[in-house]
Amino acid sequence: MEPNQWIYLLIGGAVVSCVLFIYFLINDSKLIRQANLKGRHLVLDWMLLIIGVAFIGLAVFTYIDIQNQIHLFT
Repeated sequence: MEPNQWIYLLIGGAVVSCVLFIYFLINDSKLIRQANLKGRHLVLDWMLLIIGVAFIGLAVFTYIDIQNQIHLFT
């Protein structure tokens, strides 16, 4: 697997995670308002955002690591 493919996979995972976060947050917020529940039921939705941020961080780290390896061998 090419090193750049890892970056594309990580960014793709971040995009999917963030889109799912927005979708589930909107749907769950509506359901929580209808059922008069507390906001702590949104914890899993916010975990999707944290996963998306982690994917972005990993993609940045992978890019910087690849650049360092290229610089090391040239």
